Amino acid sequence: MKSYTCKLIIKKEWSSLIKRILSHPNEAKHTTNAKFRCGIEISCLPIHSVCMRQPPLQVIAALIAANPDSLEIPDGIGRLALHNAIRYG
Repeated sequence: MKSYTCKLIIKKEWSSLIKRILSHPNEAKHTTNAKFRCGIEISCLPIHSVCMRQPPLQVIAALIAANPDSLEIPDGIGRLALHNAIRYG
């Protein structure tokens, strides 16, 4: 079952996501599994998932404030959030 934070990311409900992270900062530290259309499934933090969806800068800032270490943690296939941001624009 996907977390509420994950559902907000998938729907790109950015303002609601910011409010959620501010009120539940620990959720920025929870890994979830992301499944891609090609069938690959990886574990990732919210920052990884968000960086694949071209969010506003405020979303990135809220996630970094809640979990600064997330910038140095790779996802299940070894990519950092920065890699996703570059790859997905």
